[in-house]
Amino acid sequence: MARCLNDLECETCGFHHITFDQPAVRLDYAGCQHAELGTGVRQVLQQEFIVFVRTLNGHSKFFPKFIGTTCMIDMAMGDQDFLNLQTQLINGFHDAVNIAARINDGGAFGFVIVKQSAVLLEGRDGHNGNAKIRGSLGHGASLALENSLGQAPLQPEQIRAKEPTMTAATELFTIRDFLRHAVSRFRAAKLVHGHGTTSVIDEAAFIILETLSLPVEDINPWLDSRLTKDERGKLAKIIDARVKTRKPAAYLLKKTYMHGIPFYVDERVIVPRSYIGELLMTGLIGPDGNSLLGDKAVATVLDLCTGSGCLAVLANNLFPQADIDATDLSVDALAVASKNVHEHGLDKEITLHQGNLFQPVRDKRFDLIIANPPYVAEAETKAFPPEYKKEPLMAHIGGVDGLDIVRRIIREAPDHLSHGGVLICEIGTGKDIIEAEFPRLDLFWLDTEESQGEVFLLRG
Repeated sequence: MARCLNDLECETCGFHHITFDQPAVRLDYAGCQHAELGTGVRQVLQQEFIVFVRTLNGHSKFFPKFIGTTCMIDMAMGDQDFLNLQTQLINGFHDAVNIAARINDGGAFGFVIVKQSAVLLEGRDGHNGNAKIRGSLGHGASLALENSLGQAPLQPEQIRAKEPTMTAATELFTIRDFLRHAVSRFRAAKLVHGHGTTSVIDEAAFIILETLSLPVEDINPWLDSRLTKDERGKLAKIIDARVKTRKPAAYLLKKTYMHGIPFYVDERVIVPRSYIGELLMTGLIGPDGNSLLGDKAVATVLDLCTGSGCLAVLANNLFPQADIDATDLSVDALAVASKNVHEHGLDKEITLHQGNLFQPVRDKRFDLIIANPPYVAEAETKAFPPEYKKEPLMAHIGGVDGLDIVRRIIREAPDHLSHGGVLICEIGTGKDIIEAEFPRLDLFWLDTEESQGEVFLLRG
């Protein structure tokens, strides 16, 4: 419902064109030569309204946008003869609202952020600092300032860095808005996706849903949900961080999912994405007689190069009665694995060991060994995109051709498999090399939804 509010008018000439539509107020001062705010405007600013104001004075334009108690003034469309903002206009704002202003001073853009009576200014000459409003915003968008806070001034690039986050947080309102915004920014930045998601839309949806503590399976039910100010700020910040840091979303969120099961991750481990996870969760490897294990009873499991411990946790879901050991050379990775094991309540079921492959378990034999070792060639790691370079190098590099650790596992596994035991190992694209080097081995190659010939099964 729209209605006119007569008290929202210029106090000098009475001009106004106001539309009220809860929770938004639209003010059009385009025909007013004074652009003075009436008392009604200041009253509206105290309420939970979104206010859009358009004014025109002489040859200059400025467009403030009030969101809650925040006013964004956009004067970038004006020419060099800027609107002469009266002291009354500034004073009408600063006690009630925060102001973020974008100005164009002869071709140079700047951002003025006013919090109560404090202003942060980036001008054409690079002058900036924290200060109080003493005068008015006059010709040429100059601002008379009085230094009051005694803080070190921000550099221009620090202020400019706030622009995308500030704009998104104040101008976007629904999950649909932020999904579109994230996809646009990710595409423009040419981000690489492959750490739990495989497309720009999937990653944008994951970031939004996880940040808002919503189920990550489907964003569609939530697309038109309106967001609170705090939620908008969080989304704007993490989307901006994804672009600027090039860190995988899982690192920024400290969370990833494998087949719907959540795991903690950070920069100490590779973001888990093993094809073996699919084999474990689809029944190809399982306790029933129709799986690749046949009628073999699984009482012991070994997870080599466990990293975050995710495969050991998934193995426990299939074999809850089994004794599971997991090894890794990295002390840092084992700290993450320990956190995941504990969060899943499996401290008694899964034992973590620090050491090189089989060394920590000595002569123990296992009914099932799963391994997702480093298998990337050294030269390939040097050409990694930024997202992959954020991961631990030792979790990727497998020697000159990437298969050094795979060779060791193949040679040493028979001494650690029980009678009828099974080794399942992921090796990447080295199938031809491995078959040529081990022609007598009866390797059975397993395909998954997203891979062909990158995982083999070897029976003891």
